[in-house]
Amino acid sequence: MTSKDWVIQAVDPQLYGYLTAHDTSAMLLLLFRQQDFDSARSRAHDWLRSIDGYVCEELSAVEGWPIFSYVRDPYRMQLCVASVHVPPADPSAESPDG
Repeated sequence: MTSKDWVIQAVDPQLYGYLTAHDTSAMLLLLFRQQDFDSARSRAHDWLRSIDGYVCEELSAVEGWPIFSYVRDPYRMQLCVASVHVPPADPSAESPDG
């Protein structure tokens, strides 16, 4: 399975499968290990725009975490996409235990 498949399937069918018609908002946490975080995040956002029912996106209160809007009856959802850069551990760094 590709990264694109993981991102898309996290929303459709997984997230859509958990939502009820009364749910209106959700959050998707994306963790990136890539050195070029901005490019990886941009690609993921492009993939999220390709999901059936995508309407638009808007800024949220947190810079870099947009809110994507989807409409697909009976679902009307605003999805906050939280992207976090988690660089690989540095094997030369000392452990916190000393």
